[in-house]
Amino acid sequence: MKYFITGGMGFLGSHFTEKLLNDGHEVCSIDLYDNKALSYLNDWDSYKPIIDTIHNSAVVNKLIDSSDVVMHLAAIAEPEQYVKYPRKTIDINLRASLNILDRVIATDKLFFYSSTSEVYGKNTSQPFSENSDRVLGSTSVNRWCYSTSKSMVEHYCRALQQDDILNFVGIRVFNCYGPRLGGRVISKFLDNIDKGDPLIIHGDGSQQRCYTYVDDLIEATMMLINDKNTHGDFFNVGNPEEEYSVKELSKIILDIAGKKDYPVEHVNRSAYGKSYEDPDRRVPDISKIKEAIGWAPKTDIYDGLSRVYDYQNTGNRTK
Repeated sequence: MKYFITGGMGFLGSHFTEKLLNDGHEVCSIDLYDNKALSYLNDWDSYKPIIDTIHNSAVVNKLIDSSDVVMHLAAIAEPEQYVKYPRKTIDINLRASLNILDRVIATDKLFFYSSTSEVYGKNTSQPFSENSDRVLGSTSVNRWCYSTSKSMVEHYCRALQQDDILNFVGIRVFNCYGPRLGGRVISKFLDNIDKGDPLIIHGDGSQQRCYTYVDDLIEATMMLINDKNTHGDFFNVGNPEEEYSVKELSKIILDIAGKKDYPVEHVNRSAYGKSYEDPDRRVPDISKIKEAIGWAPKTDIYDGLSRVYDYQNTGNRTK
């Protein structure tokens, strides 16, 4: 099979690329920047990285046309980025996605889309099933441009399927973590430890999330891609058994690092400014994907975070 991955050098993309190459598939990826830390991927003759923008339709269309499966992962997903640059976020997450979908229309290619738990917004009814209501903040709050742009792509996928001109499957990711992840709470904690700086917690650290290890997410995704009965729908992919507050997460990371008495500082919860709102809790209902393909996450938080910590401290760039 030939896979075309947008954002193939990103966090999720690089793990998918590695998995697919190891499984004997051909992979072509497009990214805006080269990532020297992933140069080992070039050891595969079946891998072709392209450095360009996904707005370059001439290049993207050729890559789509020559593939069997289109995995669209490229997006602006870091809170700091979509709060500061809402126009850029919408342009990449929505406009470029619609253009890619329009090229896939009326072909026999499978379109995989990586959506987000952010689509549920501020809904306080937990856990979230795939049919839970979306409760969003004001359009004056930049934070919600990310959720809205991703959900509009979901709407478009369903609209195209309704017209019988698209075959797709997608996931809603709940706080996936693992080696190579940057710009999130786990990586920021580890970076601070590496630099000898205090851990920074926004607010009192009571906000809770469910953490999903990247290997579990990849397993779920590949099972969905390979099972035609799941196509035409979106599935929650998360780990409801691994729910922790940010404060609890910091203690686990410090325990793994052997630094239990390490300094921790609490800062204003609105660290990203007035255009950021942070839901207190987000828990997935994964009964739908369990019933569909029998998937359930396997990696507990101590095992997963230990792998991330070892990766960051040993320089092992292939895990």
